[in-house]
Amino acid sequence: YFQSAYDGSSSWRERWRYALILASIGVSSAADAAELFTMGYVLGEKQFQTAVLRGDLARGGAAVAGIANIGLLAGGIAAAAAEGRVGRKATILIGLSVSALGGVTCAASGSVASFASCRFIVGLGIGAILSCNAAIATEQSPPRERGFLVSAINSFWTVGIIGNSVWAYLLFHVFDLSWRIFMLVTTLPTIAGIFLILFLVPESPRFLAVQGSYESAAASANQIASAMGYKGSPLQAAEVSYHYNNHQPPALFAKETEPRSQLVRIKHQVHQAIGNTKKLYRGDLRRSVITVQLLWVLVSVGTSLASWINTIFQEIHLRNRYLNLIFLNCSSVLGSVASALLTDRIGRNAFLTAFLALSGAALAATAALSSDAHAEERTPAIVASIAFYYVGLTGVWTVLYVVVAELFPTDVRATGVVLCSTVGRLAAAGAMFANGALVKSPGALLGAGAAVLTAGAALSWACPPEEMRCRAVRDRSFTVKVWGEGDGVPLDCDSLPLLGSNGTSVDKVM
Repeated sequence: YFQSAYDGSSSWRERWRYALILASIGVSSAADAAELFTMGYVLGEKQFQTAVLRGDLARGGAAVAGIANIGLLAGGIAAAAAEGRVGRKATILIGLSVSALGGVTCAASGSVASFASCRFIVGLGIGAILSCNAAIATEQSPPRERGFLVSAINSFWTVGIIGNSVWAYLLFHVFDLSWRIFMLVTTLPTIAGIFLILFLVPESPRFLAVQGSYESAAASANQIASAMGYKGSPLQAAEVSYHYNNHQPPALFAKETEPRSQLVRIKHQVHQAIGNTKKLYRGDLRRSVITVQLLWVLVSVGTSLASWINTIFQEIHLRNRYLNLIFLNCSSVLGSVASALLTDRIGRNAFLTAFLALSGAALAATAALSSDAHAEERTPAIVASIAFYYVGLTGVWTVLYVVVAELFPTDVRATGVVLCSTVGRLAAAGAMFANGALVKSPGALLGAGAAVLTAGAALSWACPPEEMRCRAVRDRSFTVKVWGEGDGVPLDCDSLPLLGSNGTSVDKVM
């Protein structure tokens, strides 16, 4: 249905309302990046090091930089458990609100403990956003353009980090203002995201259909199709109902006949979360899930170094720190553009392998250039090599979220994103302490990061996850049996010839 609607309009002038939907989801990506990467600037500020860290950069700095990853983990798990009841859109709105609250309270903190607590709250919100952002974008995109569109939406996080670098230059270098003002200003994209998601983005029709809300699913799908410029006959609730009822076990759509107590509801949610997790380690999904989890660990550890780049620049006495950080963050746009243009052309796995190798090689070159007392004289070369690290990581993260969002079926998509990111968040939190211990030896720290990212490239090349380029995403993770002449053959639900009540193909149903 979405592919027909998208193909039915000849240009983005007819799809401008759809572009607004995508841009609104993108702003929430920019908002979580703006909140998450504030620490890279604040850690390098002497006033913050004195007033909050009390001079303990190695342990206190690592604690306030890493605690957000624990919040991300907790927020993601909570979102995966609650999202089945409140929906993807509501989960993103809650996440944005919590993140904004944490960002504002950070500005009023005066100790490591209070600041870390507020950063944990920020992490809670970002975890909820990340668990659903790519999922809702994936479920509102036509199959053939999905890689390009979801990559473009994920690329908005570069807008957030570029905004951070510009604000850091203006507030710290030009006006010499407090880090507290900086923390307040970086919450503005989050507040904007709340209003944009609330008023412009519909709920995922696939999610509504899986929940059995066929009228709402059809209405949401028609709203998105209309935004694409579609002028054909609208999707009917009966078609959605026919598709989902005729190819899913009836028990999945059973309605409650008796009101449940709060305790019973909680137990049901816990059992549902456990059941969804078990589904991810069954059948063909198992190998891809394990591979993506390992990739997430390696990429998260390699990315944790980005929070210390400003501090590393300070240690090696690099000239024009804040202007160079603006340049580095602007260079991330190249990674975003590359991911949008190449993801559907060369495939997700080839892209991940190439860009992980690029980021690892860039860090290795930077380590070599920063290993002696004359690093300041090599400022242009160091900044150029770090720029390739930024380009590589931007492309990797953009495509990694595409991979996890389309790899998992709709009924376990948010759970899959949370599960794959969980071990990565824990690894990143631990890596912050290693980074803090090595920050006085920039060459060793950069070399360790290069080794981790190179290992990620090798893993992506040797054990690639399932390639989903130009393939329809799945809705259910169970298997059914088709009986013919002989024994039943277990098939994934997406391999069945799904037809609507009027004989239309599954493409007619989202």
